[in-house]
Amino acid sequence: MAVQKWDPFFEIDRLQNEMEKIFQSRWPARGNAVATSSCVVPVDIVETKAEVIIKAEIPGIDPKDVEVKVEDGILTISGEKKMEGHVPAESGQEQQEAEFLRIERFYGKFTRSFVVPRYVDAANVAAEYRSGVLTLKLPRRQETQPRRIEVKVAGE
Repeated sequence: MAVQKWDPFFEIDRLQNEMEKIFQSRWPARGNAVATSSCVVPVDIVETKAEVIIKAEIPGIDPKDVEVKVEDGILTISGEKKMEGHVPAESGQEQQEAEFLRIERFYGKFTRSFVVPRYVDAANVAAEYRSGVLTLKLPRRQETQPRRIEVKVAGE
């Protein structure tokens, strides 16, 4: 008998596919209805000696539709990516409703929350949006930043 390597992720993928088949057969899409998935915002978190930096990818979202708040030691990024439901008008024509053939991008409300470390100065968090990336800078408190202490030789 040959030994086979067991891959747990293969089993999880298989189970997910089976569940999708069950739900699709039980509740098929009606007409031209479009299902939207909740939007998951990927982030990178980097820590330096001076600050913690969070970079969140939110392409296609108007910065006015994004809220960043710090409350009770929790930093929350929230907003909504809205689906465009029309084709832009060309040279004076009226806008037309569009029939989507395929939707692969994510739409909907999103929220990401992170515990703010105690050494961060939550009152001075800065946010900047550029090219679809939201950058949050959480500076360290002065008293928690590493500092060099000079060692003095006794008797000198």
